[in-house]
Amino acid sequence: LQDICRTLPFPLTRSSSDSVQQVTIMLLLLVMVYVVRLSEACGTANDCCMCPPGTRLGEGGTCDDPQCTPCQSDEYMTSYNREKICHLQPYCDPNLNFETRGYCDGTKRHTCRCKDGFHCSNSDFCILCIPHSTCQERFVPIVPGNHTHDVVCGPTPDQPTLVNPVNSLLLFCLIPVSAVVVGIIG
Repeated sequence: LQDICRTLPFPLTRSSSDSVQQVTIMLLLLVMVYVVRLSEACGTANDCCMCPPGTRLGEGGTCDDPQCTPCQSDEYMTSYNREKICHLQPYCDPNLNFETRGYCDGTKRHTCRCKDGFHCSNSDFCILCIPHSTCQERFVPIVPGNHTHDVVCGPTPDQPTLVNPVNSLLLFCLIPVSAVVVGIIG
């Protein structure tokens, strides 16, 4: 109590109003302790107890006893509340190649994303997941696909192309030597 009294914005003096100041301080401290204990117990809103994240107000809940009920597996509640129903989690349709990514404890909203091997058909708003592209012959994935972007293909490294000037020059130079060895050119 002495530590609290030292931090007050007004000095405590020994005068005729000394007892009034002490009573006022005691009442103020009692109110502060009550508010802190109440908020620690259940969270408050307009002097009513609130349900913690992941729960909702129970059927027979009252202001003093909310009888908090856990949200169901397809529901969530992110903050302290006095709601009678939890929010519905988004539906991730597996027929559209979506999967659920997120939390299973009912305190956060989960997200839908494309399954492995699929990406969103539209970069602005994903309503359908389509399979990643397959690289054409003599091309390989340079950048792998993910749930938002398709595979990026590029030429196969260390593979000669159809027209390679170095290989053509070597072939041209070797023809006369091969012909002489075989005996075609005299």
